[in-house]
Amino acid sequence: MTWAVLERDVAREIDHYLTEMLGLRVFRADQGGGRFKRRSVGVGLPDRWGVLPNGRLWCVEIKRPGAAPRKNEAKQNDVLAWLRANNALVIVATCVADVRKQLGPRAIFSAVRERYINDPHSYDSELAVDF
Repeated sequence: MTWAVLERDVAREIDHYLTEMLGLRVFRADQGGGRFKRRSVGVGLPDRWGVLPNGRLWCVEIKRPGAAPRKNEAKQNDVLAWLRANNALVIVATCVADVRKQLGPRAIFSAVRERYINDPHSYDSELAVDF
């Protein structure tokens, strides 16, 4: 007997990787303690998202391996395409390896380096303390 991999199991692995391994702050589309009251607001939003140190939005849409397309798949694809067109890093993942390929330590390092090369004084202002 084989067990099917559930989306929540994949999500748990991805969350662990993003928060514990990469140290990213992760937001969830259903973070308000449940689903959205108005379904039109939440349709198509990625499952996980956050902001890289250089200000670029990243998002991960988690899919169960081998799952059939859902009824709102077209709307979700439209949202993901819009995010890509606006320079967001969009990852559709069926496992944590899919996320590692596009969002790993090298990507985080590049984002940090890009931020401080573009604005070398931002590092000084973050360390400044007002008394």
